[in-house]
Formats: sequence, structure tokens, C-alpha cells
Amino acid sequence: MSLSELVFHGICIMTVVSGFYAVYTENLVHAVFALLATFFGMAGLFVYLRADFLAALQVLVYVGGILVLFLFGVMFTQDIYRLKISAKPINRVWGMILGVGFLASFFWVVILKGRFVLDTGVGMTLGQGVEALGGLLLTRYVLAFEAVTLLIVACMVGAILLTLKRE
Repeated sequence: MSLSELVFHGICIMTVVSGFYAVYTENLVHAVFALLATFFGMAGLFVYLRADFLAALQVLVYVGGILVLFLFGVMFTQDIYRLKISAKPINRVWGMILGVGFLASFFWVVILKGRFVLDTGVGMTLGQGVEALGGLLLTRYVLAFEAVTLLIVACMVGAILLTLKRE
């Protein structure tokens, strides 16, 4: 086994283990930090798939934005260190059943249904692909792009209004 394969398998194991730990831990702070490791693992897997743009988006959006928001929410909440999260055993059983079902269906599609063929005749490099994506977002899909932007702003305003104290 080469070094590259060992690193790939290590990233896979780290991503899966930290994902399970994030779901099953009772400490909220530990769950957020396990989610951080999961997001970085996903970015590493994108790098191995030669999807550098998606890896950069994973780090910028999920680690840089969403996870930092989770961390601030956890750290600024009073008495968060004494808070224990618990799930009923029935929820864990159903979660494991659904997880194994999704995993089995994933392996069935990937392994038994054949190979996925990439179209290599395009001849597009990473820089051209990102440039084309940006061009599409700002020309053909500008209405959808702006609608999503307004939806995110509305969600942020709604979250601020919900957290304000009524006096």
C-alpha cells in the first residue's frame, strides 16, 4: 500500500469516526469539535477526488462559516458545559437502521451497478471550470443566486428577531 492510499484511508476513517462521535456524544462542545473534524475530513476527500474548488468551498463555507456560528452559539450560551444531550434509545436504533440502509444502498449503487465514467473529452482545467461556474452564476442563474441570497438574509434577520429579549 502506498503512502497516498494510507493517507486516504486515514482521512476516511477520521471522517466516519468523528461523524459518529458528533452524533452519539452527550457533550455539546465535543460534538461541535467532532463536527469540525468531519468537515475537514470531507474537504480532504474532495482533494483526493481532485475537486479542489469543492474542498475550498467546504473549508470556507462549512468550517469558516457554519461551524464558527455553531461554536459561537455554544460558547456564548450560559451553562453549556453542564448541559448533557441525550437521545432516547429508540431514536438511536432507528438511526442505526436507517444509516445501515443508506450505506447498503450506496454500496449497491457504486459496486454492483457498474463504474462511473467521467467525460474526459471536455479538456477543461480547474481554473476554466471555476471561471465558467462563476460566469453561469452571474449570468444565466443570477435570479436563483439572488433569491438564495435574500432567503439567507431573511433567515438571519428572523434568527436575530427570535433571540431578542422582550422587555
